[in-house]
Amino acid sequence: MARRADVSDKAQAEHMVDEAVRRTGSLDILVNNAGIEFLTPFLDIAESEWDRILDVNLKAAFLCGQAAARHMVSVGRGGKILNIAPINSHVALEKQAHYVASKGGLLMLTKAVAIELAKYRINVNAIGPGVIDTALTKGSLADPERRAVLLSHVPWGRVGQPRDVANAALFLCSDEADYVRGTILYVDGGWLIS
Repeated sequence: MARRADVSDKAQAEHMVDEAVRRTGSLDILVNNAGIEFLTPFLDIAESEWDRILDVNLKAAFLCGQAAARHMVSVGRGGKILNIAPINSHVALEKQAHYVASKGGLLMLTKAVAIELAKYRINVNAIGPGVIDTALTKGSLADPERRAVLLSHVPWGRVGQPRDVANAALFLCSDEADYVRGTILYVDGGWLIS
């Protein structure tokens, strides 16, 4: 089932969760994967651009996570919430002040919510993708200079594929990860160890 929604809008986020529960009968897993990025020098970031980045990258995870967790708590079976918090939650790059602020906030939101929801058997974790070949990175990867800069940080020497992130998500959303809470699993080809 696909549903179009502005997940940074509380009513739409709640409606999306309610509709998923209504149509499937339950909600056991939420993956907060919405994200946008603009490459803008710090001195040129407009307030509206700052707000839009934080609304989509951070506020949406709060809204969707809260709506999903309320359902999970009411059912009493626990569940999994997985946030996608790229390595930019730890690594700052030029022209990304608003992006890295949103992702750093998402990492700390993950940890704080993991503490609060543990008593309900709801696991909250994050995945920290590095350079992954997605629609969001197409522009950067198409620019030879930017691609070279990004890959210079990756000891593995290649751009990650969506399946690399999907495999980590499958683990964190499975029963095998029941004792994993409030952590971030980096899928970055070694960027953070280099």
